[in-house]
Amino acid sequence: MYVQKLIVENFRCFGECRNKLDLPLQVGVNTLVGENDAGKTAIIDAFRMLLGTRDQEGIRPTIEDFHYLTDSEQASEFSIVALFSSLSSTEKAYFAEYLTYQPENKDDSVVLRITLNAIRGPEKIRYTVFAGLPTSPHGLREIDYDTRDKLRATYLRPLRDAAREMNAGRNSRISKILKTQNAINNGKTTVDLDLVAEEKFGDVIGELGVVGIARLVNQLLERQDAVNTATDNLNSNFLSPLQMAGDNLSAKLGIGPDADEETLKRQMLEKIGISLENTEGKRGLGSNNLLYIACEMLLLADSKDQLALLIVEEPEAHLHPQR
Repeated sequence: MYVQKLIVENFRCFGECRNKLDLPLQVGVNTLVGENDAGKTAIIDAFRMLLGTRDQEGIRPTIEDFHYLTDSEQASEFSIVALFSSLSSTEKAYFAEYLTYQPENKDDSVVLRITLNAIRGPEKIRYTVFAGLPTSPHGLREIDYDTRDKLRATYLRPLRDAAREMNAGRNSRISKILKTQNAINNGKTTVDLDLVAEEKFGDVIGELGVVGIARLVNQLLERQDAVNTATDNLNSNFLSPLQMAGDNLSAKLGIGPDADEETLKRQMLEKIGISLENTEGKRGLGSNNLLYIACEMLLLADSKDQLALLIVEEPEAHLHPQR
């Protein structure tokens, strides 16, 4: 499927009726060209606000987003609508409860119409993302989080600190890429240190999966002097005196020492970072940005069950003609 049309009303520079944005889009690449303050960023932010982005840095409606009808009067509400068409059979099945039937279009009679409606209240802004036609409140269906997650776009900012984006951590790019790999669950999840002691280290390591590596690290940490000393000190001098009669509490240090396999795998993946090699001392913001773009493309290619929507703001900022 693809975004056939974007309709924006009373959002930033776009007004209502004849002044609203009704932008038809085509399959493949769509390019926005215009002078400064023509509304290009408003269109990109409309997509980001409606669909969300894979970097989890979505934006929410603010008071500044409501269009000024006059110099002193703002609109009380705004709406952003995306019309998805050419849905595959798999996509129709997944979004079945949110689809809209349009009998007037025999070639493409089933579409997915997503709307964000924001209302400016006296104290706060309320907004809802729903599917369907706004014919009546009963005809609308609010979209759940899992469904919205399938619609998230990949967004490349004008220029970013790409090295920071490649750092290890929660929701890091590389952890998301690794989670999509089919082989991520392969390999053993436990290790026998006796085999390691018998100089079979290479064979043991070669059979381990991500969870097994984490458990090996924990076993090695337990044998490390500093970790041992800290654990013993914590248990003997601080935790033990605080216990009630009959308690038998004991602390254990490690990478998710009591975590289940899925949690342990996630924690390991979030500790993996990525960097460039063979840069000959010339690694800068531009080179790191290329690495970031490559990772985003890989993540997008591996997400076969999600919408492949890529938004690039100021594409000239991502070009490197000196190369």
